[in-house]
Amino acid sequence: FQFSAGCPKIEIGISCFSMCNKLKQITIPETVKLIEDFAFEYCTSLEQVIIPSSVTMIGSHAYNNSKILYKVS
Repeated sequence: FQFSAGCPKIEIGISCFSMCNKLKQITIPETVKLIEDFAFEYCTSLEQVIIPSSVTMIGSHAYNNSKILYKVS
């Protein structure tokens, strides 16, 4: 998943991508500072998340039950 250019995001909200079963990979934009609770809960196909150094907080259970997630960088 790629965020749209010109669409600045400063946070990924509570349960924002929850149950997105087709989501396999996501690159968080440099503008994001916060990943809220349960943001990627039950993303059962999620394998990789690229998180920039701009993210200063990741909420509780942000990747809860994302069972095949193997790489977070």
